[in-house]
Amino acid sequence: MDKRTTSLAQQEIAPLSPVDQTIGAEISAEQENTTTATAETPQTQGKLQNTVDSDQDPVKRALATEKAEAAKEKRRSNKILTYTAVLVALSVAMNAISNNTSLSSFSFAYTVDFFAGMILGPIFGFVVGFLGDLIGYFISPTGGSYIPTIGIASGLLGFIPGVIMNLKFADKQAARFKRSETKIGFRTLQILAAMSIVFVVCTLFINSLTIFIIFIPRTKDIGNFLTYLWLTRLPAQLPIFATNVVIIIMAYFSLDKLIRRLKGRLYD
Repeated sequence: MDKRTTSLAQQEIAPLSPVDQTIGAEISAEQENTTTATAETPQTQGKLQNTVDSDQDPVKRALATEKAEAAKEKRRSNKILTYTAVLVALSVAMNAISNNTSLSSFSFAYTVDFFAGMILGPIFGFVVGFLGDLIGYFISPTGGSYIPTIGIASGLLGFIPGVIMNLKFADKQAARFKRSETKIGFRTLQILAAMSIVFVVCTLFINSLTIFIIFIPRTKDIGNFLTYLWLTRLPAQLPIFATNVVIIIMAYFSLDKLIRRLKGRLYD
């Protein structure tokens, strides 16, 4: 073997320098990581596939939707109860003020009960009117026992506007009007219709009949009742009815944006 071959053989078996050892270690580590990543790729893909499958599972999706709807309904119920409590407190205050005025037949609670029915709907409108009258009586009694039929009539002050003012076809019809004057006129007719039904059912029928039976010392027959109704009750209540209608119309158009905002929050 010549000297040149011997020199090359010695170079081949010579130990690696520290720099070469470092480079070799880095290359080996990269190869191991690549092998590990390649081995783990099927597992990762399996996990991702399971996630996609679970997202596409109709049963799980239905359960998630149902849970979200239940949470939304719970929030809405809490809002309704909060609004109801606030409006009951206002109705109680208005009944207490009304009972302490010289106009004993006039009630400021008409306005509160009307808007309670319009915002919360007929059921909770009835609750506000009935509880407002009941609690208001015990806070500021008028002298005598509580009369349930008067409480029912007070509940109807919220129930009837809650039906009339929340008719879906009426809302659709009002939304079609482009001119604000036409829309105002339509809403005014709605308020007049609701308050006219309240006046006939609550004031002229339930309350008048209750007062006639309990407080009017005369023969209890239909002829005497009609006489009392037309000659005494109606002339006294018409100015009060007109005053309440004017107050409600003015309050409605003054608080229109606030009312729509409150109603909108119930369905967020």
